[in-house]
Amino acid sequence: MAAPKAIFSQKIKTFVQLLHMLETSKQHTIIVVPDTNALAICPEFSRYAEIAGQASFALVIMPTVLSELDQLKITARDEEFRSRVKSVITRIKGLRNQGSLIDGVTVNRETTVRMEAREPDFRSTLSWLETSNNDDRLIASVLELQRREPSALLILCTSDINLQNKAEMANIPFAEPPSGE
Repeated sequence: MAAPKAIFSQKIKTFVQLLHMLETSKQHTIIVVPDTNALAICPEFSRYAEIAGQASFALVIMPTVLSELDQLKITARDEEFRSRVKSVITRIKGLRNQGSLIDGVTVNRETTVRMEAREPDFRSTLSWLETSNNDDRLIASVLELQRREPSALLILCTSDINLQNKAEMANIPFAEPPSGE
């Protein structure tokens, strides 16, 4: 009986070492992923430190959010909301003037804002997510980002109760956006 235990211990040794490395890592990256409404509520990127719990974090804007912002700047019925969307777009353009948003641009010395350029691969995500639903696209994008950065703590920022429900079903931590400026 000792032989199977020894074989099992040897086979999982690498996995145990990797888990221990993740637990003891002193540098934990926190990534906040806002949805479109969160950015409209709070367009000041550094304010998301309230969600991260620290000044040093990354704010990642996903392709679905960029697409929704682009559409809402024209089609939003409420003039005030349309103005807020345009403000977010202007801030993003301003960051692009400071560097590559694909690589990340630093704001307030410790916050990095970056954009994801790739759309989610629905062949390798949760089967219940629909490709035509923007909330599902955002969930799939967050899951892909988590797979690429497994030691990072990802937090989806949204006030949308349906998106919060889906995030919970996908085991994605979420938080309400900071109050407006």
